[in-house]
Formats: sequence, structure tokens, C-alpha cells
Amino acid sequence: MKTPELAQIADILPPPLPVSAAGHSGLYVVLTVAFISVVIWFLTSRSHAWQLHRLRRQHQQQTINNRQLAFNLAQLLCHEYHLPRFSPLLAPEHIDDNNWHNFAAELHTARFSRHSLDNDSLMQLLEKTRHWLQKKP
Repeated sequence: MKTPELAQIADILPPPLPVSAAGHSGLYVVLTVAFISVVIWFLTSRSHAWQLHRLRRQHQQQTINNRQLAFNLAQLLCHEYHLPRFSPLLAPEHIDDNNWHNFAAELHTARFSRHSLDNDSLMQLLEKTRHWLQKKP
């Protein structure tokens, strides 16, 4: 009687082995981290352009005036360059350029002058701001 029982046991197939996910999980983690890094890089690199576009549109729609535009540009530069405040005397650490000081003086004048700059001058300041934001390391 032992033989038929052994034959019945021998007919039983063991369950299939689980798919080895251990070898692929590291790859999935690396791909996920790489994807998230690319998305963050893309969003931060485009955020300057979006913010400048938004400010230009608000100024054209007259929801902000010339002085508010100048203050917003200075605030954007302070945030991106980690400056405590925007001043022609304070330059970011890696910039030792006379052009920065001239630009900062123009923006300072646009912020605090009694007479507002014309729209062409403000659009030039907007483009110069774009230049300095792109120059940021």
C-alpha cells in the first residue's frame, strides 16, 4: 500500500516559484528617482520663464503697475539668488560684474523713483532679469 501512496504524492506538482522581483526592484528605484529628478529640474528651470511671463501679462493687463512690476522682479531675484534684500550694493556671491551693479541700480530706481519708468524701459528690465536668472548657476 505504500507504493500507491507514494505514487499519488509524486503526482503532486510543487507551486511555481515566485518571480524574482529582488533583481528588478533596484532598477525600478533608480528609474523612479531619475524620473523625479528630471521632472523637478524641468519645473525649476521653467519656473523663471513662467513667472516672468506671468508678470509681463499682469503688467500688460494693468493688474499691476510699473512699480509693482519692479518690486516683483526684485523679489524674484532675491529669492533665486538667496539675497536678504535687493540692493545695488549687494551682489550675489558668484557675480563680480559691473553689469550686475548697473542693472541693480536701474531696478532700484524703478522701484523707488517718484517718476515711473516708461513701458519700454520696464520691458528691458524684464529681459535683463531673464538674463540674470539664466546666468544663475
